[in-house]
Amino acid sequence: MFDKLLTKDNRSNFLAVVSVMYLLMMFVIWQIGIEDILLHNSNIFLYANYIFIFTLLLNFDRVIEEKRLKSISILILVMGLLLFNSLYVDFGDRSRIYIFSIIPIFMVYLLAYQLEFKKVIKHGLFSLLVLLTLYNVVGIIGAIFKFDYFLFNIPNTLTDNYRYSSILTNSNAWGEFALISLWIGTLFMIKSDVLWQRITYTVVIAISVLALVASMSRTSLLMTAVLYVFLLVFSGRLNLMVRRLLRLSLVLIVIGAIMLVVIDFEYVVSLFRLNQGLTDRDQIWVYLVDQIKENLFFGVGYGNSTMLLTSSNHFKVSSPHNLYLAMLFEMGIIPFMVIMVYLIRKMVINFKFLSLTHKYDMDLMWISGFMIAFLIGQFFEYSFFTIGAMNTFVFVLLAISLGIIKEVKKEGIYKIKVTHMITGLDNGGAESMLYKVLKHGDQSKFDFKVISLSHEGFYGKKIESLGIKVITLNLEDKKKLPKAVYLLIKHTSKTDVLQTWLYHANFIGTLVGRLLCVEKVIWGVRQADVSVRHNKPSTVKFAQWSKYIAFMSSVILSNSDEVTNAHVALGYSKNKFVTIYNGFDLSLFKHEPGSKEVMRNQLGIDQDKLVFIQVARYDIQKDHETAFKALALFKSNVKIPFEMIFCGMGMAPSNVNLVNQLKSYDLFDEAHLLGVRSDVPALLSAADYFILSSLGEGFPNVLGEAMSNQLIPIVTDAGDCKMIVGDAGFVCDRQNAEALYEGLKKAYQLSAKEQIEIREKARKRIENNFDITHITKQYEMLYHL
Repeated sequence: MFDKLLTKDNRSNFLAVVSVMYLLMMFVIWQIGIEDILLHNSNIFLYANYIFIFTLLLNFDRVIEEKRLKSISILILVMGLLLFNSLYVDFGDRSRIYIFSIIPIFMVYLLAYQLEFKKVIKHGLFSLLVLLTLYNVVGIIGAIFKFDYFLFNIPNTLTDNYRYSSILTNSNAWGEFALISLWIGTLFMIKSDVLWQRITYTVVIAISVLALVASMSRTSLLMTAVLYVFLLVFSGRLNLMVRRLLRLSLVLIVIGAIMLVVIDFEYVVSLFRLNQGLTDRDQIWVYLVDQIKENLFFGVGYGNSTMLLTSSNHFKVSSPHNLYLAMLFEMGIIPFMVIMVYLIRKMVINFKFLSLTHKYDMDLMWISGFMIAFLIGQFFEYSFFTIGAMNTFVFVLLAISLGIIKEVKKEGIYKIKVTHMITGLDNGGAESMLYKVLKHGDQSKFDFKVISLSHEGFYGKKIESLGIKVITLNLEDKKKLPKAVYLLIKHTSKTDVLQTWLYHANFIGTLVGRLLCVEKVIWGVRQADVSVRHNKPSTVKFAQWSKYIAFMSSVILSNSDEVTNAHVALGYSKNKFVTIYNGFDLSLFKHEPGSKEVMRNQLGIDQDKLVFIQVARYDIQKDHETAFKALALFKSNVKIPFEMIFCGMGMAPSNVNLVNQLKSYDLFDEAHLLGVRSDVPALLSAADYFILSSLGEGFPNVLGEAMSNQLIPIVTDAGDCKMIVGDAGFVCDRQNAEALYEGLKKAYQLSAKEQIEIREKARKRIENNFDITHITKQYEMLYHL
């Protein structure tokens, strides 16, 4: 029975109902003039929070599945900063009570309302509009007829003998509620295509404007003016009928204002309370500025401003009447800056996504308008980050915008921003694969960028030629460290997906990416042998350290099963791994007989001579020693003239150790040491057989490239070599020169027909399993948010 009751749909509906009821409740318990409610509003709020949190917990699987926890990361940071500050202020215990009892409910707002934002817009905002319109109608009638009691004997409170607050306890609250009803009514009117609905919402808007004027709330009137100007600025986005109404209203406002000023200027001054100045706000602000100077870093404790203003005995009111001074006063400079940057960034993001959606453009535009108006109005009030109806509404709008942006990213117009971070861009396997993924990536759907922790290397310019920005940090130069940190933060903060390549980039990328709330962090590991014996000590350390923060990655991308198994053995979680094999550009790597003749002429190799090729950097992992021993055995036993092509980093005549090794095996005269080359496809075409003698590999790119060129591979059983080769070559034991020699001899002794068959089979195997276009699509599937 409970299983049926607690289905995902039922739990979702339950959360939607509770969210809507909670939103309405916030506009009743704090300001409505019913004595019993006012006496018990704190208890009502407390128990409502318990219910709200309970319903959210019932839906917590959705929070995890939809990756919503990121949305509260800034609030968690602010909460931590405020708790830290509370240790250094006089009323720290009191402040901590506020922090623990208030900020977590803001987190609940962000999580719950973005989960159910569609239902909240459709049902919650509509229900709230009905409630606020009732307040407005009752308030307007009360203000006109000066009723002392109205509607179920609720007092129609008279404030300062000139301002009515309707059935609410405070005329400024009425102004805020009228502003919100105006905002909701305008949103629904803008979005509606049905004439009678537009007429209805226009009437609601008119009632809201009358209520605003009757409340005489200058802050709310200021915010209304900002909203109106905002609509005028963005009128080009509105449909023709709404634009006409907007122009007509502008004409009527101008004419009405002129007439009022001409007929009775004193009445205008009185109506808008222009003769009252700042009503002691300036004195409060001077006091706050002085206190902020003394408590700039730690503040006086979150939630303590009202108490301290009251105890000072200088002022009639206890509100700071300025969001910015109040937050600095309570929180100190660092939490204040974090919150301000957060709010501004949210508005910037909303504006950015306006042009990327057809379905939600009006919602994002109007939410941004309200936030701008609210932040301007908060120069004269303090409603944000406090418990109350207005603050709740602001957080609801923040949550709705987060939910909308998540949907916009699925709409198809938005280009997902993917940043690749790699240790360097030299001529290696990881760098080659990165270049191929970028070359064949869909730039109509993804906006790619590359960050190299070192220099641009071999592939930097090649990647830039694809129209993709490359940022080099040069971290090895300590003098450039401040600039590198700035560039790292700047470019990482603007991405949706951060894909890191190799251990150093994984480690740095994860720490920076998670700190900057990057949506998805994808690790890349490509090494099957991470032993101390065959690697640099720094590489092994990073591989071992990384396992402790691997849980922070979204996915660990491996290029072979061998690599996955090696890292699981190190202590990495197997559930994190996804394997995508390397891919090969079959249009670039293909057998071309003409190319063979040209390249051999360039290298001075006879056309009929037997040629072996090995493409690998000079590194202990590549175990060139075993290849040299095997070739020496082939030279002495088979006695067939041959030549060898070696290319890769360090495989040059300037490498003294390499030259001495070749001389010791009597192979120097047969060897062509070419170093790093950009024409590897042509070099492969010049050879007959491909050798790979590695100790450790993941998924060697060059093996697939050689097989694409129809070379017969003779390789050691390292990484996924055996899986790649299949029955299209020869696989030998690692560090076994005799076994590698036998492989060379068997390959050479194949008949002409057998050689043709195995060469064609090698090419076909790569075509069927490792075509770069298919492999790139697998990468891009990981990027979707």
